[in-house]
Amino acid sequence: MIRNFYIRIFIFLGCVIFLGITCCTNKSSNKENNIIERSPFAPVLEKEIENFIDFNSKSKSSKAYITNKKLYHIFFYNEKDDCYISISTDYFFNKNDIKGYTFIKGDLIVYYVYYPSCCDSILINKDNFIQYKDSIPGYKDYSQLNIETIFNYEPMKRVFKIINRDSLKLTWEGLY
Repeated sequence: MIRNFYIRIFIFLGCVIFLGITCCTNKSSNKENNIIERSPFAPVLEKEIENFIDFNSKSKSSKAYITNKKLYHIFFYNEKDDCYISISTDYFFNKNDIKGYTFIKGDLIVYYVYYPSCCDSILINKDNFIQYKDSIPGYKDYSQLNIETIFNYEPMKRVFKIINRDSLKLTWEGLY
């Protein structure tokens, strides 16, 4: 009878330890995954970024950049009393102005602040971006740009006027 008592205690403690380790491990990995899984973008902006990615995935890349991965830049700005967002393609990122980045559909989206603007708070949550440190694995910054190939690339750009948190209006699209 005493032996059964010790066996039950041993099994109970084993289960408690197993559950404690499992719960702690899942919580920490879920916390790390949630940072990446939570989009920093309002749904209307995320939809437009996805549409832009889909549109650009069908376009042909310059042979000069075939070894570099395409990425997307976004930044906000004001003109008079209106707010705008610019979304463009590139093969390099500007490490000096990057404020954060994320991935949509496996593509890198780099967020910049070039101009003082309160427009970004309407459509993004800055806390949900991955913070830039020294590099982004698999991608190159402008310091790695080969100047001889710069003339073989025409980036695509879309500019949207921010109507409100749920509405954007395309105001310009083209090569620049």
